[in-house]
Amino acid sequence: MAMAVGYQLLLVTSRIRNQTESRYEVQQNIRFAIEKISEQIKKASAISGTYPANTLTLTVSGQQVDFQIASGILQMREGVAGQWQNLTTSNVIVSAPSGDYIFTKIDNPSPAKSTIQIKLKMDYNGGGRPDFIYGTEMRTTVSLR
Repeated sequence: MAMAVGYQLLLVTSRIRNQTESRYEVQQNIRFAIEKISEQIKKASAISGTYPANTLTLTVSGQQVDFQIASGILQMREGVAGQWQNLTTSNVIVSAPSGDYIFTKIDNPSPAKSTIQIKLKMDYNGGGRPDFIYGTEMRTTVSLR
């Protein structure tokens, strides 16, 4: 009986640790992603492309800056010939909220600048293990300066 109780305690402790790990990983990744996108939007002088979309193209200091999702990873590229840099880890899966897009351009009346609404959905990539299931969504709106 004592062994069964000890085993159950070990399982519960392991599940709690896994849930904590998955929450931490998702929250860290989504915060960093939103901060990085917001930083570039604030520095941008123009927004290119057709919106809403799951990609974003900005002009920052005369250079094109792009954001995209590739295989569930959020990526950023500075310059048309630049290399894509991963902004999120493979431990999370990034997507648009169900039935929506990640980026929506809002054209405000002059003299106000355009704004971009960002809607990110992020899930822990736990390989289907139930004790790692965790996901969240974050929405924010950022204006060009």
